[in-house]
Amino acid sequence: MNISKEQVDDLNAVIKIEVNSDDYQPSVDKVLRNYKKQANIPGFRPGHVPMGMVKKMYGKGVLVDELNKILQSKLSEYITKEEIKYLGNPLPKEDEPLEDVELGQDFTFSYELGLAPKFEVGLSGKMKFNHYKIAIDDELIAKYKKDLARRYGSIKNIEK
Repeated sequence: MNISKEQVDDLNAVIKIEVNSDDYQPSVDKVLRNYKKQANIPGFRPGHVPMGMVKKMYGKGVLVDELNKILQSKLSEYITKEEIKYLGNPLPKEDEPLEDVELGQDFTFSYELGLAPKFEVGLSGKMKFNHYKIAIDDELIAKYKKDLARRYGSIKNIEK
């Protein structure tokens, strides 16, 4: 697996993830073996369905699910490891559609990433700010309790 970052401009980047068949094949095979054990297909005893039939029926769906799991985990690991400060979520680029997915292929996925801008707040020691201390008295607390009781309270009949 190869992950690279391409800086488009100051606020945008593209992360490319190249996934080889060696990266996803073991997890796909494991899931397909579990499907084979649990498959209940007419004409076959439970657990004795040929692997070819299981791959034909469930192979593409399992492959897409496993690719998605791998991509999400590796993308988040890469962003954390490289300490990339970003805004929002990485968005997959739509220039690589996956209509004909087959086992054994190598895939390249691209994600667009909005980077957080770098800025500094220039505060000097000469600036003065007011610090307000709010006094909470019993009257304010009683008013707050009454307001909460009015909004969220309910009337119930109590026997005892």
